[in-house]
Amino acid sequence: MGKLPDYEIKNTMRDLLINNERIASCVNGNILPVVLNEETKGDAIFYKSYGLKSESNNMGITLFSMKVCYTVVSNTCGRTDELAWLIVDTLIGTYENPYMKIRVSDSDEEGESPNYMKPVEFLVEW
Repeated sequence: MGKLPDYEIKNTMRDLLINNERIASCVNGNILPVVLNEETKGDAIFYKSYGLKSESNNMGITLFSMKVCYTVVSNTCGRTDELAWLIVDTLIGTYENPYMKIRVSDSDEEGESPNYMKPVEFLVEW
């Protein structure tokens, strides 16, 4: 298993989302590693990572893992659900180059005027 840094894994996941034409057309490239601010207009996807861990044996580090949470923000509830499912459908699976295994670990819904937010948390191992 590779020992890529976590930021390369996050960049690869972001590229997968940007390369999904349905997602890209919905959020107009707004897939950002930042917090929602008042200047962001329209639908957007924000992400953050946490819980970086490693596993090792007598040969060294054998596995890294972290959680990555994508939060869909929209002014319509149905749109947040649609985009959240597209993210799940795009990311879950096992990839070879770079090697990474991505699975959903949690999802929630939040409503905050004037936007709806739906975070989806993934467990990523590489």
